[in-house]
Amino acid sequence: MDLQVYCQLTSRSIELPAAIKSIESARALFEKLSAAHPDNGAYADSLAGSLSNLSLMQRDQGKHEDAVALQAALGVQTRLVERLPDEDDYRNFLGAIYLNLGLAYESGDKFAEAEKAFVQALPHYRKVTDRHPEVAYYRQAYAMGLTELGRFYSDINKPEQSLVSLNEALAIWRQLAARDPEISVNNRELARCLADVGNLYNGQGRHAEALPPHQEGLAPA
Repeated sequence: MDLQVYCQLTSRSIELPAAIKSIESARALFEKLSAAHPDNGAYADSLAGSLSNLSLMQRDQGKHEDAVALQAALGVQTRLVERLPDEDDYRNFLGAIYLNLGLAYESGDKFAEAEKAFVQALPHYRKVTDRHPEVAYYRQAYAMGLTELGRFYSDINKPEQSLVSLNEALAIWRQLAARDPEISVNNRELARCLADVGNLYNGQGRHAEALPPHQEGLAPA
């Protein structure tokens, strides 16, 4: 079994302190492997992944070191993407690190840093989506990045900026749900995004504009 997969499975199946210890062990191993084999991008990618997993575990414990671990992951993955700019899975994961960093900053009320991280995620998602429009996973990641940015703007009372991001995300979720209606995440995120847009319109007193997204969200998939 791949150590990165083991690390993820461990974090779901045992208590958090033990999971963190296992992830720390994996991180140390990937760090050694990455240093010993600098030309092997998979080791650096796995190191960034273990740091990202560590940050999520720390967040679950209510600790504030999650942004520190994500910053370390960001440095590793940025260097990897700079060295291998055409490896789209690496670039897509870099977008995910920025997105998680934005969530970490937002939870710590560091809103300027959160906005910057959310915005920096999008060009990486957009690039891999433009290169591979047929890959649903990339399109889902891009739509989720736009969705989280839109929700962030809603949380800090910037409804117009929120609507721009959410409507862009909504267009992608609609395409994904129409193309692959059997994939539950597409329908779930489409419904959530429609609700977000409808609620924003209602909050601005734009009730006529709120009705269509609410009705679409209630329609059978």
